[in-house]
Amino acid sequence: VNVLNNFNKHEDAQATIKASWQDLPIEMLELTVSNLSLVDRLRFPSVCKQWSSVSNPVAQAKVWPWLMHCVRQDGACKMFDPLCGVEYTMKVGPFDANERHAFRFSKDGWVIVTQGDDSIFVINPFTKEIVKLSMAGGWYRFTGISFSSVPTSPDCVFLGVCSSPKGDGIKVWTCRPNEEEIEDNEIYYEEETEDEERDSEENEINYEEEADQDEEKEAEENEINYDEEAEDEESETEEDYWSEFDFENDEVMFPVACNNPVYFRGEFYFLEQRGNLSVFNPGNNEWRILDKPEPIHADLTPYDEGKEACYMVELRGELIAVFHRNANESPRVLKLDESKMEWVEIEDIGGGALFLDYRASIALPSSEAGHGNRIYFPKFSEDGKQAIFYDMEAKKYSPMFYEAKEPMNCVWFVPKLQSD
Repeated sequence: VNVLNNFNKHEDAQATIKASWQDLPIEMLELTVSNLSLVDRLRFPSVCKQWSSVSNPVAQAKVWPWLMHCVRQDGACKMFDPLCGVEYTMKVGPFDANERHAFRFSKDGWVIVTQGDDSIFVINPFTKEIVKLSMAGGWYRFTGISFSSVPTSPDCVFLGVCSSPKGDGIKVWTCRPNEEEIEDNEIYYEEETEDEERDSEENEINYEEEADQDEEKEAEENEINYDEEAEDEESETEEDYWSEFDFENDEVMFPVACNNPVYFRGEFYFLEQRGNLSVFNPGNNEWRILDKPEPIHADLTPYDEGKEACYMVELRGELIAVFHRNANESPRVLKLDESKMEWVEIEDIGGGALFLDYRASIALPSSEAGHGNRIYFPKFSEDGKQAIFYDMEAKKYSPMFYEAKEPMNCVWFVPKLQSD
């Protein structure tokens, strides 16, 4: 097992430390052993003995978010464990080395990936499960993308959103690939039943006339341009899975911020840079801007937007918002008081930990001892061994925020080793 400790330099020039099997987290150990052949298991008896000593390795494993990022386009990804300061290298696919790809969102161990201009899919990096989606017409304009539940579940809803710069116009796309598949099956069975009835009637047809009709029909089909026909069918398929909705805001502007919405109690919640909220209901496809909570930056101008990052997560059944300007200021952490529908500033998060990024933000209700009340950022110390975080108790960043490095194509995700 090669543990690479400095991803900022070329991989060939990195110092490599040989880590013992015992140093691996239980979840990584289980994955490793499960992929060993019988011969390999005989070669590494101590590994299998340690793995088999745990009755349920996945259930007992303490899993926290890792940061996954790709240096190359061939699917070779680096997985960084921010609490242990250890990095692993892993092949993730299917990636086309000739196409650029980007991580867009993660949830429940799944990562949304866009590849090139015509491919979008969701992948579990560990189980290699893939859910492919058809392309939405304006996916490249998404300022936010999310999904409601496990992508393989029949009720999963994917959502993409963008807005005009002023926020007077909102466009939302929704996709229900598994529900569409069920509908297709129902249509198929209905058509099959109709075909059986039609076949019964056609038995009475004069077969000589039927043969003549088939020959004429075949002759006509030979004149069709099959290339154009294939393109039309492909276009129809892409349009089938996505629904597009346009909303106009006449009185209250809501420019969608550059972060992903949170699926909370059956609806998608959006946090704007001023601090107000909007909601999209996938059940009735309605968009509404909430009167409360009131914006915490009511005087924010378009010139100020972008100077402060904003994030939102769900923690223990509550919505938590974080506003962060720079390393000279402490992050501002607020909790939504639903009884009054107002933001309340808090100084601790009950021993939990937040992992923030505009692509995906994750809240961990309880972390390892000594790692609580921390806010982690997708940045690393220059030696690649320490993740950058803000300690809410000590009220300081550690290590130095300005000297940190941040991968360009990265995403927080929680390793999930079992198939859904």
